[in-house]
Amino acid sequence: MSEQTITNRQRAEIIHEFLQLAAKQNLRTSIGSFTAIAVLTAIAFNQADQLPAKLWLALALIGQILRISIIYLPRLKVRINILATMRVYQLVAGLVGLIFGAFLMFFPALSEIERSIVTVIFLGLCSGSVANTPGQRAVFMLFATPILVGLSLAWGLTEIANYPEWISLAMVGLILLYTFMLFEMSKNSWQLIQEGYQLRFRDQQQKRLLLQALKEAEDANRSKTRFLAAASHDLRQPLHTISLVSATLGLHHLGEESQRLVKILNEVSMSLSSQLNDLLDISKLDAGIVEAHVQATNISAILSNIYAEFELSIADKGLKTTVNLSSNTKSLTDPQLIHRIFRNLLHNAIKFTDEGSISIDVYDAPSGRHVCVAISDTGRGIALEHQQEIFQEFYQVDNANRDRSQGFGLGLSIVKRLADLLQIKLEMESIPEKGTRFTLSIPVEPDQSASSDENHHSKDDTTLFDLRVLVVDDEEIIRTATELLLETLGCECMSAASSLAALQIATHWKPDIMLADFRLSDGDTGINAAKSLRTLYPDLPIMLISGDTAPDLLQTIRASGFKLLHKPLSLGSLRAELHAAKEHKSTKKIK
Repeated sequence: MSEQTITNRQRAEIIHEFLQLAAKQNLRTSIGSFTAIAVLTAIAFNQADQLPAKLWLALALIGQILRISIIYLPRLKVRINILATMRVYQLVAGLVGLIFGAFLMFFPALSEIERSIVTVIFLGLCSGSVANTPGQRAVFMLFATPILVGLSLAWGLTEIANYPEWISLAMVGLILLYTFMLFEMSKNSWQLIQEGYQLRFRDQQQKRLLLQALKEAEDANRSKTRFLAAASHDLRQPLHTISLVSATLGLHHLGEESQRLVKILNEVSMSLSSQLNDLLDISKLDAGIVEAHVQATNISAILSNIYAEFELSIADKGLKTTVNLSSNTKSLTDPQLIHRIFRNLLHNAIKFTDEGSISIDVYDAPSGRHVCVAISDTGRGIALEHQQEIFQEFYQVDNANRDRSQGFGLGLSIVKRLADLLQIKLEMESIPEKGTRFTLSIPVEPDQSASSDENHHSKDDTTLFDLRVLVVDDEEIIRTATELLLETLGCECMSAASSLAALQIATHWKPDIMLADFRLSDGDTGINAAKSLRTLYPDLPIMLISGDTAPDLLQTIRASGFKLLHKPLSLGSLRAELHAAKEHKSTKKIK
C-alpha cells in the first residue's frame, strides 16, 4: 500500500504512536546505545592522541540527549506539530548515525580484535534499529546508512597485516550483504506496518459509518414515530366524526338498504380505528417509549372481559368455545399490555377459524412460578415456513393482494414485542388445516407465590421434621435469622461462617441440604463450600443464595452447576426447596 493512501491526520497518528512506543522502549534503547558509546570510547582512548576521542564522546552524548528529548516531547503538555517533530527526529537520527560513523576515523589505527569489536557493535546497533523503528523506514535509513557505508569503506580501505587482501574484500562484501538484508527487513516491516494501519483506519472508518447509520436510523425512527403520532391524531379527528354520524344514523328508523349502509360504515370505521391503533402501538414499541407498569393482575378476570367482548362474534361464526378460567393466581404484569396481547390472540383465533372451536385455558405451571394462558383454535393453521415470519411487522400469510379487511399484519408483531417487554415466554404450535395454539407463561406475584406456597404447604410442614439443614453465611445475624426460621419449620439446623467450618461440621454431622451464601469473607465463596461438601456427599442437595445480579457473577454460578436462589428469599421458595430435599432423602432411604 502506498504512502499516498494515508492522509496527513493518519500519518500524524502513526508518528504519535511511534514516538509513544519509542518512549516506552527508551530504557532498553538507551542501555544499548550508552553501552556501545562506553566501549567505543574505551577503544578510542587507547590512542596516543585522546583529544579526538574526547570530542567524539561529547558529540555522542549530545546526540543521545537530543534523541531522548525528541522522544519525550509529545508527552509534555505543550502544543506541538507532530509532523514537524518527526522531521526533527529524523534529522537527529541521521546526526546520531553520522556521529557513530565518525568513530571510523580511528579504524586504521585499531588492532584486528578492536576492529572486530567495533564491527559487531555497529552491526548490532543497526540490527536493533530495525526493531526500534517500526513503520518509520526513513529513521532507520538515516541512522544506519552512514554507519554501514562507513564500515564497508573502512574495511575496504584498511590493510590487514599478515592476511591476504581478499579478507578485506570479503568483509566488505559480507557487510554490504548484511546491509542489504537489514534494508529489506526494514522495507518489509514498513509494508506490514502500513497495511496494519490501513486496516485499522478502515475499521475506524467503518465504525464511524456504522455509528452514523445507526444515528440516522434512530433519527428516522423518531421521525416516523412523530409522524405516525401526528397522522394518528389527524386521522382520528375525521374518523371520530364519522363514527358519531354513523351512530346517530343507526338510532333513526331507516329502511333496510339504509341500515345495511350504516352497518358497512360502522365496520369500516372500526377497522380504520383498529389499524391506526396497531400502527401507533408498533411505532411506540419501536421507539422504546412503551413502559410496563407491573402490578398484581388477575389474569382470569381480564380474559373473562375479553371473551365477553368477542362472544357475539364467536356466535355469529357458529364456533364452539371452551373456557377454563379456574386459576385465581395473580400474575405480576401490566394489565393493559397483557390485555392487548390476549385481545390480539383471540381476535386472530376468531378471524382465522371458519369452523370448529376456540378454547381459552388458564392454569398454574407445575413450578408455581408462572400462570399459563393457552389460546387455541381449530382454524387454518400456519405452515412451518411461515411460523417465524408471522411475528414480523406487515407480514401476512395468504394475503398477497393486501386485502385491507385483514389489517396491516401487525397483530402478532405487537404480541411478540409486548411479550418480550413483559418478559413473558411465548410459544406457538400450529399445524396447517388443524389449528394453532399460543401459550404464554406469565410470572406470578412473588409475595403471592409465597403465600400461595404457605397455603399449599402449611399442613405439610410436619414432613420437614428431622430434615438436617446446614447454613453457610459469613454474617452472624443472617445465620441466626435463618436458623430461627428453619427451626420453626421443624428442621434441625447447623450453621458455619466459611467453607472450611462447613466441612468440619459435615464430617461429624451429615446434612440433608446445604444453603450457602455465594459471597463469603476473605475471598471464600459458597461454591467452595459446595464443592467441599460434595467430596463427602456427592448427591447432597445444595442451594446457593445471592443478592448479586452482575452478569459475570451469574454466569460463574451457572457454570458451577449449582442452583441459585435470589435474595430476598421468600418463604414459599424456601419451603419448596426443603420439601424437595426431604423427598430426595426419602427416595434414598427407599433405595
